Amino acid sequence: MCYYVGLEDDLKAVEIRYGITYHQPEYWNKRAPSPSKMINGFAHPRLPIVKKDNGKRLLTGEWGLIPHWAKDVSVFRKGANTLNAMIETITEKPSFRDSVDRRCLIPVSEFYEYKWMDAKGKSKVPHRIKAKGQDLFSLAGIYAPFEDPETGETIDSYTILTTSANTLMAEIHNTKKRMPVVLHKDEEELWLNNDSLQHFVCRKEIELEAQPIFKPGDQQRLL
Repeated sequence: MCYYVGLEDDLKAVEIRYGITYHQPEYWNKRAPSPSKMINGFAHPRLPIVKKDNGKRLLTGEWGLIPHWAKDVSVFRKGANTLNAMIETITEKPSFRDSVDRRCLIPVSEFYEYKWMDAKGKSKVPHRIKAKGQDLFSLAGIYAPFEDPETGETIDSYTILTTSANTLMAEIHNTKKRMPVVLHKDEEELWLNNDSLQHFVCRKEIELEAQPIFKPGDQQRLL
């Protein structure tokens, strides 16, 4: 799965990478924690996403998709985890099936995963995973607009899609053997243009690099 990510601190670097200007800079400094730390999806942070809607735009999305039929956001959040969605089943799941053709890119500089060191997961080693040779890369997502109950503003909520782990990720995510759908750069437009989901299921050729990030005896504290 994918519940923790990191993001490049330089907004200009993100804009250059995607060739567009960030439409909501007021959110940039509110997306804490800083990119030197893991961004926790369970806090439902607001982060930059790229979507194609009247042209390609770089704007803000809230991690954790809220379907249009959810009457109360807080109640829905307590009962459902929509941080991730399995690409193989999104057309079947009520929370996701209406958003299948609302595609977005989630810019990240890294994501994080635990490796279980024993059968019950009492000892875990967190790993930082990056796309080989890329400071920033894209995860595949889908989004749905929702109205913020506190401010009344409409914002996009999103989920990160996952698929079967490739060789490296199967070694790290050695329980469920899943990974986020990491996109090749030349696949990004295809994803935004609603190319077939099947095209993006297999991630065997994605080149990733992983590094354990703990001090001996300190594994549990970092995530």
